[in-house]
Amino acid sequence: MPTNDLICPACSSRLKRPKSLRDGEPFECPMCATEFCAGGNERGIQTVARSRNSNIEELEVIEDSALDDVEIVGEATVPKRRKGRKPRRSAVVEVGHWLRIALEHWMPMLPPSVGFFFLFLLAYVLVGFVIGILGYFLKRALPVVGNFATLFLYLSIMVPLSGGMTVVSVQQLVGRRWAFNEFFSGSQWWLILVLNYLLLQVFYGFVVFAPALLVTIALGTLVHPLVGTLFGCGLGALLYLCLYPLTWMFSWQLIVDGNYGPVEAITENFQMALPNYFKLLPLAALTLLIRALGILLFGVGFAAAWPLAVLIETTAYLRLTGRKVVEKGSEMR
Repeated sequence: MPTNDLICPACSSRLKRPKSLRDGEPFECPMCATEFCAGGNERGIQTVARSRNSNIEELEVIEDSALDDVEIVGEATVPKRRKGRKPRRSAVVEVGHWLRIALEHWMPMLPPSVGFFFLFLLAYVLVGFVIGILGYFLKRALPVVGNFATLFLYLSIMVPLSGGMTVVSVQQLVGRRWAFNEFFSGSQWWLILVLNYLLLQVFYGFVVFAPALLVTIALGTLVHPLVGTLFGCGLGALLYLCLYPLTWMFSWQLIVDGNYGPVEAITENFQMALPNYFKLLPLAALTLLIRALGILLFGVGFAAAWPLAVLIETTAYLRLTGRKVVEKGSEMR
């Protein structure tokens, strides 16, 4: 029976299995860069592995008799190791190559993404209208609780809906055929995505918005309001950019592909990004710039900018976690 855990045959590392990874598909160990295909049976775990440093393919079968010093997790038998998946410390961060892969997949994914964007925009208006009416009565009945209830209801619909773009991007990059309705599959993780979003918003409110507001008020009072606004906005943008790769860049990929929780996705994002932080920082700046330009182009440009930005970040996520990506968008299984 398939398990949610994988064991590297070379270094015996316990790896959390991505939800979209099927039995027989190649996987690269993020600890030692060994490529292997994993599947399970009743007596143990059978693994076919190919090391990057060798041209020899090796078949290794771990039987029950050889698993005396392991811990039973569910129905799987795996060596003891802490939960989570670390990026390869020796990973080569090839930003240029990642960008080329994302661009290759962007054009095949663009037409349905544009259609999804306009449906998302329509849902944004309709949901806002309905929630606005409902919120009016909630606020009158429960002035304080009503505000939070209205916000939570709104986010419970729009955040999972936007998460569908991440789901499709993962499928596209690993070369798996997907249907248009998968843009709406983010609802499977609606609560985790919403809680993750709220946690990040609160964190950014304290760490980014609050300092920027203080600088705006201080310089606006002491020097000039325009100076305060410019420096405050500049500080806020800088802090947001510096924190984005560490906290948000891979959070949703970890949730929809790795089954991480709302807090766990943030902490794992931090562990993934930190070793390669200064190489990921310009990549984060590029994806944020793409989104900003899309919004500035009368909002309609966001229909093209959104999938491109998510594809770039998802490519980085897959490579940092040892996943194989399809070089060409046309190479779909």
